[in-house]
Amino acid sequence: LGEASPGVFEALGRIRGATEGTRHGTFMREASGLLSRVAPSELLRQQLRDVYRASMPDEMGDMERNLRDAETHGLSRRSKKSEPIPFEWQTLNELPLRTPDADLVEGLVGTGELCVISGQPSAGKSTLLAHLAAAVVTDSDTFLTMKVVHHGHFFFAVGEGLSGLRGRLRAAGIKEEHDRRLLVTGRVPSLHEDASTSTFIESVRIQLAGENARGIVFETLSYALGTADENSNGDMARVLSNCRRIIAELRCPVFLVHHSSKGGESLRGASALLGGVYVWLVVERDPNNPRRRVVRTIKQRDR
Repeated sequence: LGEASPGVFEALGRIRGATEGTRHGTFMREASGLLSRVAPSELLRQQLRDVYRASMPDEMGDMERNLRDAETHGLSRRSKKSEPIPFEWQTLNELPLRTPDADLVEGLVGTGELCVISGQPSAGKSTLLAHLAAAVVTDSDTFLTMKVVHHGHFFFAVGEGLSGLRGRLRAAGIKEEHDRRLLVTGRVPSLHEDASTSTFIESVRIQLAGENARGIVFETLSYALGTADENSNGDMARVLSNCRRIIAELRCPVFLVHHSSKGGESLRGASALLGGVYVWLVVERDPNNPRRRVVRTIKQRDR
């Protein structure tokens, strides 16, 4: 709630039209009560007031008390010095082992990993991800002959090529009965900005409605950079940090579609990108068959 996106309480207010008034009132009271743990922004405070004024005017007093408590507790928390986190040491036998369940596709990419798909223009990067998404949302057993371990929802945030994405996904095998598992937006968040990342995470959670995400694609990385400098290691480090935040909070891998440098032997932009990803796959045209594509694994961490 402390990082809720603009309009979230307005959306909560509309729940009343689809649920019983008593259930809605209980839900909203619990939501406002949780605010006592955080210091909400003025925007969120005003949104909550508007919802109560429209749907539960008799309970405005209780809500205002919760907001005052939230501000008091929030100021107290901000003024308190952070305590150092102690180091924890383990023997080799105590270290966790990697299990097959930790993979989305066995031997290719894990559920908590950041992956870059790169290649020259028209190499087939989007097509590769379309087929991966199809394998995940249609409960296919394999992807590129490798076992698909988890199935479920897949999300595409697309800044370019939106008009052709529908055709690629349908050609990959996603039919209308799978549409609820495959969701697309033409708006790419600015991963350089914490607020934009928070808004994106919240929007995905709303769509999931308690279910699990299995993959999120940002196409392309240049759109997700926002105002950040592609060649700045500092800016790229912040982008990578927010990618890891998405992975941690939504518990699924993130795929960044990016362009390779000329020759395809490196990634365009800051070197921090290569250091921060777990998996780097390059899609290339087969020089002996123009209609065939080759996928090369350049980097796989912890494998």
